[in-house]
Formats: sequence, C-alpha cells, structure tokens
Amino acid sequence: MIRVLHCLGSLNRGGIQSFIMNLYRSIDRNVVQFDFLLLDSKKHDDYRDEVLSLGGRCYYICPRHSSYKKNRQEIEDFFRQHEEYNVLHYHMSSCSYSLPIIMANKYGYKKIIMHAHSTKQTGSRLHTIIHKIHQKKCVSCATDYFACSDKAGQWLFGNGVKFQIINNGIECENFVYNSDVRNTIRDELNLGDKTVLGHVGRFIHPKNHDFLIDIFKKYHEINVNSHLLLVGDGELIDTIQKKVRNYHLEQCVTFLGARSDVNRYYQAMDVFVMPSLFEGFPVTLVEAQAAALPCVVSDTITKQAKIRSNVKYISLSDELEKWSVGINEVLIMLQRNDCSVEIKNAGFDCNTVASKLVNIYMN
Repeated sequence: MIRVLHCLGSLNRGGIQSFIMNLYRSIDRNVVQFDFLLLDSKKHDDYRDEVLSLGGRCYYICPRHSSYKKNRQEIEDFFRQHEEYNVLHYHMSSCSYSLPIIMANKYGYKKIIMHAHSTKQTGSRLHTIIHKIHQKKCVSCATDYFACSDKAGQWLFGNGVKFQIINNGIECENFVYNSDVRNTIRDELNLGDKTVLGHVGRFIHPKNHDFLIDIFKKYHEINVNSHLLLVGDGELIDTIQKKVRNYHLEQCVTFLGARSDVNRYYQAMDVFVMPSLFEGFPVTLVEAQAAALPCVVSDTITKQAKIRSNVKYISLSDELEKWSVGINEVLIMLQRNDCSVEIKNAGFDCNTVASKLVNIYMN
C-alpha cells in the first residue's frame, strides 16, 4: 500500500473537498490510502471524522495569514520529518502559495501533482502578481499536471504545459431522482406545488449569491408561486440574508446551511441556478444534472460542464429578465428520470475517476 499526501486548505464542505471525498470512498484503500496536509484549517473540519474512520491522517500547518514565518517553518519541518511519502497531490487555485511543491521537490518526492481547480485568482492584485512569479517554479518542480477543465489548466500552468483533464467524479447513484424523497423534502419545507429554484455552494464571492438573489427577485415578480432553496454556508451568508430581508423575500427563500445529505435537496428543486463569477469545474453542476435537474448557469462556467441538453448558459451582463425567461425555458424540459448511465458514460462516475488516479499514483 502507498500513502498519497493530499494538500489543500481544509476539509470543510466545498467543491474540491467533495471531489476528493468521492474519490476516497471509491478507491481500494488496501492499495492506496489518502492522508491530508491542511494549510488553513481550524482542526474541526466537516470531513475530518470520516477521513479518520477511513484510515487517513490529518496534519495541520499554521496558516500563513496567521504567521508567515511559522507557516514556512512548519512546512519545512513536515517534509523533513515525514519520509514515508513519495506522492504529493496538491489541489490548487493558483500558484501564489508554492511551498508544498518546492518542499516536495527538495525532499525527493517521486510524484508531485499540481491539480488546477479554478480559472482565476481570488484576493488582491498582489496575489495575482505572486501567482505569475511562482508559476514557472511550480511547474518546473512538478511531475504531473491535472486540471478539472481546459480553462483551469491554462490558468494554473500557463502556455505550453501539457495537462490531463481529471473529471470531477460523483457517486452517481446517490443523485438519481426519487419522487418519494422529493415529496418528503417538499413537505418538510412546506413547498407545496411551488416552482423551486435551487443553488448549492459556499457563500463566497465567486459564487455570486448577490446576483442570484436579484435573479430570484425578478423571477418571483413574474411567478409569485416560486421559492428559492440555498444550500451552503460561508463568510458572506449574513450579507445575503440581509439582502433577502431588504427585498422582503424572507418567506420565499430558505437557507439550509451546509448539508451532508445535499443529494436529497436536489430532488425538491425544479431548476438549478448558478450565476458564478468564475469556476474551475463545479461539482454541484454535475450533481444537479445527475439529479435530472434543468440548469441555468453563467457563461463564465466551462462548456465542458454541460453533460445534458437541458443546461442553458446566460451572460452575467444580460438583463435579469433574460435569466427569468431562461429559467422558464428550461423548466419546460423538466423530466425527472434516472440519468446515471448518461453521467457515467460522460466520464463523471467517481469509481472510474478513482481507478484512473490509482493507476497514476502507482506508476
């Protein structure tokens, strides 16, 4: 058995974490085991207990925003002391933090994987400058280059670097449409026969919840028998809740928080709406399609995420009315059936993706 060291910010619920945990549950853990080097964790993450129950280990590094000096020392100490690892799988949104790759290279790791999960740098302009400065160094130290989409790979690695697309696989069977679950959830939430718009994602700037509330307000003016379900948590949730109150939509918008059973809430929705400012490749969009939901999304999202025909792209610069029209257009295509075979055939089954990665790790 080999142990693969996954490096990322935390094990709280999010797109990257969901992707990794789908893989972790699917792999043969007698052959490959996952451990986690966490760079920005508060040590009580959502998935921590499950990781430990599956035989994984969690290592915590002082966040660099708390102390850059301590962060650098702890990273150096970790790679010097842990000689049992030969594979680093670093999940990245930019190259602005390059120490894990540099240290893995310094201490002789046989396989150093850069995995691109975003198409744009968050934070200040300084972060973008740092990304550009560190980009060539990261690429030169790595051995393998993965990306969730073409756009993400081009952003992280720059021109001329060949990379593999690793699909954000999901556990397809968990999302198959179930009318009993739909009725149960809709009864619990008193949704009745309302048209339910839904969104799953952390309340952070790239997800663009602010615009999502504007979209729903406009749609609700046209269809008063409508409701919005928001699944997720995050730093901007208070701001969005305040906006909902200012619009007097409290009775029409439900905040469900972070959920471990999000697959059940897709069943209660009628259309999935995702006006993200940017995305690497949204796992939730795959999940929504696996749940046979029609989807209306921003054209900033890669077209590679369109698996089924009932996904409509709209520009963020278009009028709100166009989003309302688009929602009604895809609702006509609402046919809830088992489309798991279609999702699997498109390459988004986590078992298939896990097998591919195990072969790469073992080589």
